[in-house]
Amino acid sequence: MLLDGPATRYSTHMKVTIDLSPAQAERVRQEAERLGLAPEDLARAAVADLLATRDDDFEAASTTEEPGVVPAPRLMRYVTLGEVVELHRRLLQATRGAPGIRDFGALESAVAQPKASR
Repeated sequence: MLLDGPATRYSTHMKVTIDLSPAQAERVRQEAERLGLAPEDLARAAVADLLATRDDDFEAASTTEEPGVVPAPRLMRYVTLGEVVELHRRLLQATRGAPGIRDFGALESAVAQPKASR
């Protein structure tokens, strides 16, 4: 169910409600706890990763080679928010640092920044 306030032509923010079974909700809570995140931040990272994934048409076009053309190096691949969160978790585990992310919004913004300058 999508909730974004009164009907407007453009919306800069959106709230999403997801119906989960009790088992699914518990799994989300456990995974969020494991990563040191709030369940809402974990869900936001998952959606951001989903939206950052290239579609099949783009992937096919970027890997098709024309006869006589020197193949270009692979296109740049940006790190996703979920990958950064997982890397953070692994580093904390390896260094025994305190779990959690101080400012998830700042992390989200930092991950998106390289794509903004395309």
